[in-house]
Amino acid sequence: MNKGLFGGFSGKLGNLVGYTLNGKAVIRTKGTSNKPPTIPQLAVRQMIKLLNRALKPMLPVINIGFLLEVKNTDKNAFNEAISYNFHNACMGAYPNIGIDYSKLLVSKGMLPPAYDASVSIQPGGLEFTWSLDPMNKGNILNDRAMLLICYLGADDLPLPDESIIYMLIGAQRRACKEFIALAPAYLSRPMVCYLSFQAEDGKSISNSVMAGKF
Repeated sequence: MNKGLFGGFSGKLGNLVGYTLNGKAVIRTKGTSNKPPTIPQLAVRQMIKLLNRALKPMLPVINIGFLLEVKNTDKNAFNEAISYNFHNACMGAYPNIGIDYSKLLVSKGMLPPAYDASVSIQPGGLEFTWSLDPMNKGNILNDRAMLLICYLGADDLPLPDESIIYMLIGAQRRACKEFIALAPAYLSRPMVCYLSFQAEDGKSISNSVMAGKF
C-alpha cells in the first residue's frame, strides 16, 4: 500500500487488482469464468495480442502521435492507439486475423495528412516524398514531417527488438521530401513506412499515412 491505509495499493489482493493510471489509483476486480471462450471472445483476444505486438515497437512515435488525442483525459496514448486500430486496422476472421497496415495509424489529429505520399529505396537510404495538396491552402507549409520505418518479421509483424527507425522532426511540408540515411543491410529487409505532419508549435498533428511497404 503506497499511501497508507486509505491510499491506493499496487498488486493483487484476493480478486482485486490495484494499479496507478496517469497518477490515479485504480482498483478493479479480477473476473473468473469456467466457461470456454466463445469465438468472438477469442477473436478479440487475438486482435489485442496482434496490436500489442505491432504497436509496442512503435511506442516512441505513438507517444507523440496520439498525445493530443488523450490530452486532459485519463487515457494514455498507447491505449488510445490500441483502441483506434482495434476498430479500424484489423482484418480477417478468427483464427486468421491480421493487420491492414494501410489502415493502421501511428498518429491521429486534425492537420491535413500527407498528400500523395510515397517512399523509395535510394543508394544510402530511404527517400520519403509527398505533394502539396491544392485543396489545402491554409498556413500548413511550415509543418514538420514525422517519419517512421518499422521492420517486419516473417509473420508480417514488427520484430520485437530494434525494429524501428524514426525521425520526429523532419523537413517542412513545403520541402516535399525527406531522406533517412541507412546502411545497405537495412534497405533489403521487409518494412512498412509511415509519414505524419506536426505543426511547428506542436499543438496539432495529422493522421499518419502509410507511405510504402516492402
